[in-house]
Amino acid sequence: MSCQDLTEIIEITLSSDYKLLDYSLRKLSCDKEIGENSLLLKRFKGKEIYEILESSEVDLLKDLSDETEKYLNLKHFQVLCKTLNVLIGNEEQGSCQIESVDANEDTIKVIAQFSSKNNPAKSSSCAGCQGCSKKRLTSYPFSL
Repeated sequence: MSCQDLTEIIEITLSSDYKLLDYSLRKLSCDKEIGENSLLLKRFKGKEIYEILESSEVDLLKDLSDETEKYLNLKHFQVLCKTLNVLIGNEEQGSCQIESVDANEDTIKVIAQFSSKNNPAKSSSCAGCQGCSKKRLTSYPFSL
């Protein structure tokens, strides 16, 4: 796949009581992290799915001034929330396609593909990608 492909892979690990243990977000084509691969883990680790889904984008971004940092945090938040919503049946699969769900006594592991071409965040890849640090944002999918 070329760098023009905006498909991403998210892997989410939940506890058996549906609390976030870990997640990672990376590009499918080159396997590069998008910013940090678990950018929001400190904020959401140990939170139940519904606590994450009830979080506000405005609260997430209020202390950030750098546009790239805002974009990366929002990107992670939207992909994480979209995947969780599809997982629990709140949304149909569309831009987010669940590839697998594996569960044991302690954990639930979800792997999903997320396609940015159907995402309202207008983004473009940077031809010659060096990871996400050069990702260009053309508009935010929300207003502050």
